[in-house]
Amino acid sequence: MSLESPAPYAWPALLVKGLLGLNFTSRGIEITPIIPAILSGPHILRGFKYREAEITISINGTGDRIASASLDDTPATSAFIPADIKGKHTLKITMSGNSLHERALPSSAEAKMPPMPKVYWNRSREATITDDDEETVYDIYVNGVLMERSDNKHYTPDGGGTNIINIVPVTTGNPPVTGFSPRGHILADPSDIISIPSLTITPRRSPLHLIRDRETATRYIELAARHNTRLTFYVNAPAPGDYFLNIIYSNGYDETAVRTVEVNGLPAGRVICPPVRRNDWVTTQTSTTITVPLKDGYNKLSLYYVNSTILLNEIKLLKK
Repeated sequence: MSLESPAPYAWPALLVKGLLGLNFTSRGIEITPIIPAILSGPHILRGFKYREAEITISINGTGDRIASASLDDTPATSAFIPADIKGKHTLKITMSGNSLHERALPSSAEAKMPPMPKVYWNRSREATITDDDEETVYDIYVNGVLMERSDNKHYTPDGGGTNIINIVPVTTGNPPVTGFSPRGHILADPSDIISIPSLTITPRRSPLHLIRDRETATRYIELAARHNTRLTFYVNAPAPGDYFLNIIYSNGYDETAVRTVEVNGLPAGRVICPPVRRNDWVTTQTSTTITVPLKDGYNKLSLYYVNSTILLNEIKLLKK
């Protein structure tokens, strides 16, 4: 697997959309699992964040037919999570145990999944699909709602404010085949973003053994097994509530790095930092995004080492 492969991002999508069969619509989530006999389970997805809800999905049995489903132990006619659901809930699904070889699967020379698009967002809020091809169009989702289908490799959202944009590839063949979206992109007005450059964080350790240019190296902090295994910084939140958090980092190894986030002494989640390019410690990208609770005023946040080395360039927060 090359470091340029999107596998660290594609694997969760394959698990959620393929094995568990989660199909996101404007009405909610339709669930149609396909569980081979070799993966009999049970399969449990805990703490799945969906809009204003946190869902636990439990699937027992095998096959591609649902025998029964219940939401919070109340029998349901289908495995479905409505879009307006709030709070914590548990969806239990029992599969029928039917053989996946009982019926022939349709095949078509055109039924080839499109590749995950590579999307570059510039500072003017415009997206460019850098690997566009003539056989693919793109469904544009804004905050989980399908807004348009476009064959243009450039996209500029209307209006301002905070929005999450997903660009989903779809083939133009018959039948059309939907592929995997890259990680959703959060757009926000610059004035709403809390930015903490590494230059403002102490203690520091410039990674001169990884970046030879001294001036460039000062823009990074090495987070490794022996250096800064706990990095503490402070955030002045303008209002209490939940905030999106991610970090800008470089990772020149071939291992996905993980850091645990703690807020005011309490665990808040983990950020995932896949490799960027082998032996490249200057090129940065964004980690996965988690939601952290902040109080009004100053908050103490910490990053804890779990595995592998990264160079921290910046920390960003945005009011949810």
